Amino acid sequence: MLAFAVIDRRLPTLDDLSEVEALGRKLITTPLLLLAALGTTGDKVAGLDTVAMTGVSC
Repeated sequence: MLAFAVIDRRLPTLDDLSEVEALGRKLITTPLLLLAALGTTGDKVAGLDTVAMTGVSC
């Protein structure tokens, strides 16, 4: 069991928000640390909205 998982929003080969959604569909209860080195408000809101809609802990 993992204590937490780290997902970086800027990974070039991973659609990070889709991965968060997939974890939520699988009912994963491991908390996520979502790294967002993206500066726009829209990027931040997109990440928070995805986490909120999936029910994954962040």
